[in-house]
Amino acid sequence: MGALSAALDYPVGFFSLPEPVEVAVGAVSFRAPGKMVAAERAAALGWATLAMEFNRLLENRFELAAPQVPNLERTEPELAAEMVRALWHIEVKPISNMVHLVEAHGARVFALAPEDAGVGSFSLWHDGRPFIFLNTRTPGVQGRFDVAHELGHLVLHSGSAELPSSDAEEEADAFARAFLMPRTSVFAHMSRGALTAHILEGKGLWRVSAMVLATRLRELGLLTSEQHRVACIQLSACGNHTAADQVREDSQLLTKILRSLRSQGILPTDIAAELRIPLDELGKMMFGLTITTAPGTGAGGGRERSRLAGPPKLGLVTPHS
Repeated sequence: MGALSAALDYPVGFFSLPEPVEVAVGAVSFRAPGKMVAAERAAALGWATLAMEFNRLLENRFELAAPQVPNLERTEPELAAEMVRALWHIEVKPISNMVHLVEAHGARVFALAPEDAGVGSFSLWHDGRPFIFLNTRTPGVQGRFDVAHELGHLVLHSGSAELPSSDAEEEADAFARAFLMPRTSVFAHMSRGALTAHILEGKGLWRVSAMVLATRLRELGLLTSEQHRVACIQLSACGNHTAADQVREDSQLLTKILRSLRSQGILPTDIAAELRIPLDELGKMMFGLTITTAPGTGAGGGRERSRLAGPPKLGLVTPHS
């Protein structure tokens, strides 16, 4: 066991932990499961299992938001997106932060390890809780779309033992476009036959890529198929990302949790030790948030495990605009 620990750079104690509940492969919304090799799939599922153990630890310490992600199977993606916005009391204005929004409604969002980024973002339901795992190497606008796409899977395919692979990705994309760019908002801001310059200007309003906006305009009948084709050619030629697009959305929930734990004298080093995983693995899972590796100087020196009268309740502000 010592040799295994040294080879994988994991604490020896990790290998003596009880076997966690395995994630069912068929319940995971991998983007291209047919192109994945077994090792990639196993690594991604293993990472998800670690994140769920981390989540279990957090739920033992904090009162977190209950899931408010509905099951809308057999609902058209456009209608499903409108229904979720209505359920969450979101106006048609653009969403300022998708990660904060889904966290405020009970979803757990974690980052994929950089070495597992090739599998792409994915999502699943586990023990009644929706989880989203994001590839943080993509540009910011792609990250926003990925969150909306995975929310689409959770809403449209949550009751399936096996995801409908032939249509699931297309449905999740359609949900994401409708959720990020509600038809009422698009009709209010974009004209029929919009020129490339107008598309480049409009993408900043909804914080999506110009290509995604062009597709949405075609979807709503504001661009013909030929106009959409020409627009895509022009957008590809001029480039449709800017420096602002590269800003990624991080986790409000994990930031608040780290702050609360530090106030109790509990540091990320303590959490990693309790999970029996390397500290850098915990950091990867938390979107690269700052990790303090030295023991604290406050009460307990970062090692105190005092019991609270009740778990603190963390409230998240729902970003509507």
